[in-house]
Amino acid sequence: HKEICAVLAAATEVIRTQGGTESETEYFGVLMTTLEAVESPESLAAVAYLLSLVLKRVPSPVLIKKFSDVSKAFMGILGSQACGDSTLALRWILSCLATLLRRQNLLTWNYPVTMQVFHGLLSFTVHVKPKVRKAAQHGVCSILRGSEFLFGDGAPPHHPAAISTAKFCVQEIEKSGGSKEATTTLHMLTLLRDLLPYFPAPAVKSCCETLLRVMTLSHVLVTACAMKAFHSLFAAQSSPMCLPAELNAQIIMALYDYVPNENDLQPLLAWLAVMERAHVNLAKLQWDLCLGHLPRLFSIAMNCFLSPHSQVVDAASQTLTVLLNECVAPLVAELGLVSSATPSGSAAHICKMFRAVEEGLTYQYHAAWASVLQVLRVFFKACGQQCHPVMQKCLQSLADLRSSSHFPHTVLLDQTLGAAVATMGPEVVLEAVPLDIDGTEETLDFPHSWLLPVLRDHIQSAPLAFFSSHFLPLATSLK
Repeated sequence: HKEICAVLAAATEVIRTQGGTESETEYFGVLMTTLEAVESPESLAAVAYLLSLVLKRVPSPVLIKKFSDVSKAFMGILGSQACGDSTLALRWILSCLATLLRRQNLLTWNYPVTMQVFHGLLSFTVHVKPKVRKAAQHGVCSILRGSEFLFGDGAPPHHPAAISTAKFCVQEIEKSGGSKEATTTLHMLTLLRDLLPYFPAPAVKSCCETLLRVMTLSHVLVTACAMKAFHSLFAAQSSPMCLPAELNAQIIMALYDYVPNENDLQPLLAWLAVMERAHVNLAKLQWDLCLGHLPRLFSIAMNCFLSPHSQVVDAASQTLTVLLNECVAPLVAELGLVSSATPSGSAAHICKMFRAVEEGLTYQYHAAWASVLQVLRVFFKACGQQCHPVMQKCLQSLADLRSSSHFPHTVLLDQTLGAAVATMGPEVVLEAVPLDIDGTEETLDFPHSWLLPVLRDHIQSAPLAFFSSHFLPLATSLK
């Protein structure tokens, strides 16, 4: 701190001596002159730190005009300090270089020298020292994601350096190969996690193929980092220019080769999270294509309900809930009424998904029945109005469970059937699960009496005609 204060005081004195106004541009000029004159590592680090602050406030036209001289000075210091013991100056110069490149206009990036300077920065993303590497990675990300021309009128779809950055990452991973340490691979996967959503489609395809290849090494950390990169890509909800629907679907298909064992807790949770985001993103790009891929994921997610780990069951339940709410519900109304007799196309996919969840009511899933009921409740809310013909058998199964003497989840089941009543209407539900009361009974044993409060609490917008024809006569006969 003393060194920084001393350098700042000296720079201020020079500016005042020359009659300056102490503007950012003046400080920039004095500090650049000082940078080339200092000798001690401490002084170099102090000047570099002050420059990293000042550069952010220097007008862009100044940085564009002085790019050649300034970048040459920075690259010279990077070359001389790359293998030194002290990393302070190196880190701040990398930050300065990133700011300088980020403030250049699109025209400057047409010159080969600009790309050479950028690749100088990029090469430090695999530096052996973590703080240097992190500074370089942060700088590269700030350039590809935050360059000024990316936010103005006529902005290009991606940064001009995006393709070469993707190639660099792939080459470094391939050079690292299947080495035991996999250090460089991990560094590049971290960079890809932050940058994949900002690459054009061909570069994304190439990088994803590389990610899938390194996952075959069965290196736990490498696989985990690769999955984080995929998750980042899908969660960013990138445009089709970055991730077309076809490529999104291809990645989904490829990831089925990497389904973790049900006892591998963290990998399985990560896989479910990636697949969830992948399908949500695909639904936004091309809904019908997404729907065609959902049944397979529903089947695997339901297998997770058999896991001894409650976290896996909870994650699978959450995944199915999100998929129903975000991928199915928004457009299911377009299907019209789904018939139970040989549905086709999108309707067939929804039927397969429902059958997979309905299977969860069988006894082998009894430990996870609470989660199964929650998913069924969401399914009824999302699709009950259009798909009730294929849900009749499930309603009967739910009623049978409700009537059994030792069923432990009666409150949840009532809420699930309540969702069916709200979306399908009481007439549909009572057709599947009749009250079995006509007013002539000699005993007061009404096995489905529990259904009355469910109907009372959940009937919404039901036609009065059904009330008049069904409940009114029943009430009269019971009177």
